[in-house]
Amino acid sequence: MRALGIAAVLISCSSSSPRGWIDEGINDCVGSDVEMTVGSAVPDPLFCGADTTGLVAICWDQSQHTNPAQTGPWCTYKDIRPIDCANGPNPGVFYVCAP
Repeated sequence: MRALGIAAVLISCSSSSPRGWIDEGINDCVGSDVEMTVGSAVPDPLFCGADTTGLVAICWDQSQHTNPAQTGPWCTYKDIRPIDCANGPNPGVFYVCAP
């Protein structure tokens, strides 16, 4: 009986929609930058809320994915529809805000 209860909890957790910054793969686009953060190759959760749904973040760890605009890991945040963001010169990890 206890195993069944644990399985039910796992199923309910795995079927919920993801929230926050969703990793959509590797991508880049030019322009539409509205903010940036440095020191981490993961987008800041404070930039993903109800008023920023659909905001794009692209992050570089400067190891596997590089962008010469900064020397350490960083992210840029772009006010552009995800479908319109493509073919930039410095592909990084591409995130979309889904609060």
